[in-house]
Amino acid sequence: MLLSFLFILLHKQTLIMDQEQNQVCQVKYQVATYSGTETVYCNENDENDHIIGKAKGQLKRRAGELPFGYESWKITSRDYI
Repeated sequence: MLLSFLFILLHKQTLIMDQEQNQVCQVKYQVATYSGTETVYCNENDENDHIIGKAKGQLKRRAGELPFGYESWKITSRDYI
């Protein structure tokens, strides 16, 4: 059971790494009283909601849970690498 779970996890990670990340996006955010910019690597076919979701995930991993309150997320630039 554990071995099959590890295989699936490794396979999923390989698929993620196989996708070509050919763009870099700057996502500007304001959450409650905090604001800043998050850099996200993405594919040219990624939709804006997906890129903003990546930015939120990166910020949560780096800073912990986000405070409750007003949130604003905007992609300010999207450039090819």
